[in-house]
Amino acid sequence: MGSEYSVIHKIVSRISSRYPDRICLQIKKNSTWERWTYGQIEDLSLRIGAFLVKEGFEKGEFAAICMENRPEWAITYLGIVTAGLVAVPLDPQLTEHEIENLLNDCGAKIIFVSRAIVDTKHIEKIKTVSNKIIILDSYIEKDGPIGPAGLKSTPTEEVKWPDVVPEDAASLIYTSGTTGDPKGVILTHKNICSDFRSIDKMKLFSDKDNLISILPLHHAYPFMVMVITPLFCRARVTYTGSLRSDELLGLMRETAVTVMVGVPQFFSMFYLNISEKINKIPFLLKAPFFLLTEILWQIRRLSGINLSRRLLSGIHRPFGKALRFFACGGAKLNEEAARYLIKIGFTILEGYGLTETSPVVAFNPLKRQKIGSVGRAVPDVELRIDCPDAAGTGEILIKGHNVMKGYYKRPEETSSVLKDGWFYSGDLGRIDKDGYLYITGRKKEIIVLSSGKNIYPDEVESHYAKSPYIKEICVLGAGEAGEERLFAVVVPDTEYCRRVGEVAVNSTIRWELENLSEGLASYKRIKGYIVTMEDIPRTRLGKINRY
Repeated sequence: MGSEYSVIHKIVSRISSRYPDRICLQIKKNSTWERWTYGQIEDLSLRIGAFLVKEGFEKGEFAAICMENRPEWAITYLGIVTAGLVAVPLDPQLTEHEIENLLNDCGAKIIFVSRAIVDTKHIEKIKTVSNKIIILDSYIEKDGPIGPAGLKSTPTEEVKWPDVVPEDAASLIYTSGTTGDPKGVILTHKNICSDFRSIDKMKLFSDKDNLISILPLHHAYPFMVMVITPLFCRARVTYTGSLRSDELLGLMRETAVTVMVGVPQFFSMFYLNISEKINKIPFLLKAPFFLLTEILWQIRRLSGINLSRRLLSGIHRPFGKALRFFACGGAKLNEEAARYLIKIGFTILEGYGLTETSPVVAFNPLKRQKIGSVGRAVPDVELRIDCPDAAGTGEILIKGHNVMKGYYKRPEETSSVLKDGWFYSGDLGRIDKDGYLYITGRKKEIIVLSSGKNIYPDEVESHYAKSPYIKEICVLGAGEAGEERLFAVVVPDTEYCRRVGEVAVNSTIRWELENLSEGLASYKRIKGYIVTMEDIPRTRLGKINRY
């Protein structure tokens, strides 16, 4: 396969030449829509690339992006890789010190930011690390900012473009160490394009889709499914400036969004809001409603015909008539929430991946999803369970062209996870007889009790989270060596307690934990806990930050 099929900007360029007037990116600012066609993003990205080349930046050097989700994010990324540079996406919510730390690690001498970032960060401090700060909301001058309006003054003619090949690095994505020792993942053009082709072979997306961008694009997961996949599929991306549910749903209806990509917290919120409204149905109507829901679910399960969207239209209407499915990743999806949403007619597909694998390695197919599973290996990617125990659980190994080149400046860590062509994920899971993968936890997060028993925190948390009185729970190992026991941090659902008239919250939590413990083996039961009103710390994609 030629390099034009495995180099990101060459693929976009080929599509832009064939569909120059096709809209691909759009955002609503106040009451006005701003839209970009494929021809326009090609022109703008070439001008950014030309600017970088003319400023003396060379192939393989690093250029950082730090801005909120917006069309310019994708355009800037394309411009960086067109110039042969490596894009370094940074979280806009990082502190100035954290940004400085990452820029120091990769040596990026230029950073693209938005006016919003300039207004909230000490930009001069960042400038001591990065020679150039490019503000995309402004204009271009010799040593100043650059923006869409000013890009017209950056000619692309007579630019000596570097020869970018599939094996060249395209992204350097930091997965940890923002305040300490950073760990950056090097992904090549071939890695990213290969992962797209695997997703494309599943036929989940088409050129008729409109995806809404709500997850931060500096993560590999939203980058793949909200930047690369829609661009390569000739689909459309709608950006939103607000995550308020009423504004988000209104935008979905207005623009006929077909796919919403999110994390478990979003879908748990939808589940709670929908179930709360259903619970307000008069008592005499509840039994017929739930009977109808069950009948419709069985019809769908056996025939594939989803009658719920029409007969339960009141539930589906807020999301718009065009919505085809939800896609979920980043962390484990609550099975109860998934089952509930599917039963009332929604389609929710859970997947799995890591930054080091570009990132998608498994996904549920549209017509044969399994609740609780993250799906089957995507085409051209191999999965294997290393040293499975009696239940078939072991470390997940991954092989494919999507696996990273390595960790930046970390040869020992790279060699510890890349062995004989396999990537050792550090995640634990099992594969059923149909090839569906189930994630059971992280290898590093296993709690080993003094009895020698291994505890997977995710499994225990899922069991106790069944209580409506528990909003969040985090299970940890506590105690001296040899006497370690399970301990929990519990966040009560105060709104639910208030709604049912429960005022003795601590006593209720104790009662719930004791009752739920009876459904677990003795060594899996929580032996101690604290109740807190503060949310449990999580990553931007919803994973519990246990440390």
